[in-house]
Amino acid sequence: PDDIGNFCEGGFRVVFGEGEDAIAVYHAGDCCLYDGLEERVMHSDIMILPVNGRDYYRLHEKDIIGNFDCTEAITLAKRCHTDLLIPVHIDLYDVNALNPAIFVDTLEKLSPQQKYHLFRPGERMIYCK
Repeated sequence: PDDIGNFCEGGFRVVFGEGEDAIAVYHAGDCCLYDGLEERVMHSDIMILPVNGRDYYRLHEKDIIGNFDCTEAITLAKRCHTDLLIPVHIDLYDVNALNPAIFVDTLEKLSPQQKYHLFRPGERMIYCK
């Protein structure tokens, strides 16, 4: 964020329903971790996070900012008590992709109880609490 609290990235946390049956979904736009994000998205039932990493060479040689890396996304979901983590952007662009097996391997090491889903084009899902 800049000095007055404006952020370069956008995301939405939407709550469907009320009370115990409510479902909170956090859908991040292109972004990475920043101070205060955890508090903003705490107890989201579903997190949809862009996961394809970022690094010096992507930024300085290809002008690609990048997003969460696997560890950041998984740790955020775990710390926020998220039920279902949906990584996106993993294979959106050939020049900025992440092998989904790396995500799954990292998840199995860091948070094996974390539910996740890797979508295929055109796939739908119904989520029940």
